[in-house]
Amino acid sequence: MDVLLAAVQPYVTLDEYMSAEAFARKLEHLLAPLADRGLPVLAVLPEEIGAFLALIGEEGVARRARTLEEAFRRIALRHLPGVLRARWRQGAADLRAAVLLERAHSAGPAYWGTISRVARSLGIWLVGGSALLPPNASGRDPARYRPAGPRVYNTGVVADPEGRIVHTVAKVNLVPGQEDHIGLTPGRAEDVGVFPFAGTSVGVLICYDAFTRAHTASEPGFCPLAPALAAQGAGILVQPAANPWPWERPWPLDPTRLRRLEWEQEALEAAMAALPSVRFGVTAHLLAGFFDVAFDGRSRIFGRAPGGAVRVLAEAARADASPAAEGLVCARVTV
Repeated sequence: MDVLLAAVQPYVTLDEYMSAEAFARKLEHLLAPLADRGLPVLAVLPEEIGAFLALIGEEGVARRARTLEEAFRRIALRHLPGVLRARWRQGAADLRAAVLLERAHSAGPAYWGTISRVARSLGIWLVGGSALLPPNASGRDPARYRPAGPRVYNTGVVADPEGRIVHTVAKVNLVPGQEDHIGLTPGRAEDVGVFPFAGTSVGVLICYDAFTRAHTASEPGFCPLAPALAAQGAGILVQPAANPWPWERPWPLDPTRLRRLEWEQEALEAAMAALPSVRFGVTAHLLAGFFDVAFDGRSRIFGRAPGGAVRVLAEAARADASPAAEGLVCARVTV
């Protein structure tokens, strides 16, 4: 069966996170070319595409803050009773996680509802990247999201062409010096799974979860997850990604290599090389640059050459965080 694989590479600004409607308009605009293709479409949004939905209703804060840390502090002061309750529920968790938990009442419905709505309106399968949220207390009902429990995860959902949430995933390996410093809770490796698509199965690896090795020597709990998904029958692996280090500069954790090379040598492409049962891979990168946050990277779609080697089927023309680098990367393949 022929299908269309699509990596969505958006350039986002604060404007997209001032309301749920603005967020939905951004995704609908980006994904509109995928409608009415006459074949199954699997589109992949990047990691953290929904992370900044915590800013909904906080335009004054967002426009004045110079750093993400400052934005968290300003939001905490504006919602102090709720943030204090959230922090009490979390025990000794970081203040930033308490802010995310308090803001989940607006960010959660915006994220879950938008992914469901866009998938349904365009008739596509949509891997919704990720957001920083607690689980949904209503299970998988996008219309009735409410936070379940006091823990915040880097978590994502997948919607089918009817808008039903058919799969959820929580990032297991948190990036050292980044996610492990803001009070996020890691997902459990034993919970990773696949979902059916066009006669095959798809596994979702949120960014670092697709890497074949740890970034540092002090991560004894690091667990490469691609082999587990391949063992469950995944013929397609998708990697929603948000790269926080400059793409074309030496990587601070290993200055002998460009960050781009580290991705090529250790991320999804390398994972697929060791897993011959996985036929296709999709990496979708987020592009952003506001507060003191910066994400760049080149989205790619991978497949197998006739001899079995992993090759690039399609890739973004640019990797820089700019409006001109935004777009869709598509490949028609037979699964």
